[in-house]
Amino acid sequence: MLRIYLFAASLSALAQAPCATEAFKRYDYVVGEWAVTRDGKPVGNVRYRKAVHGCAIVEDYTGPGGISRKGLLYFDPRASRWEIIVAGTDGLLEGHETAPDV
Repeated sequence: MLRIYLFAASLSALAQAPCATEAFKRYDYVVGEWAVTRDGKPVGNVRYRKAVHGCAIVEDYTGPGGISRKGLLYFDPRASRWEIIVAGTDGLLEGHETAPDV
């Protein structure tokens, strides 16, 4: 019985391992809740959270007048770069681009 448990635990760790590399942790510093300001005045709130076992970061933004957007920041290992895709309350895709280098 113990062998089965250890084997299952090893498989679980392997399933999560691909997104545990340093490349997937590059934007971990943004994870949390932030006040968004422009010229020192509040214009909204944004929350970033890790998703899909650390393979992506989800952005939830709310602003004045019911404005909202949802973004997905993810690392593409085939291209060795971060990508971001954002959709807003207007129903349009706002952008798909390489994430800025920091």
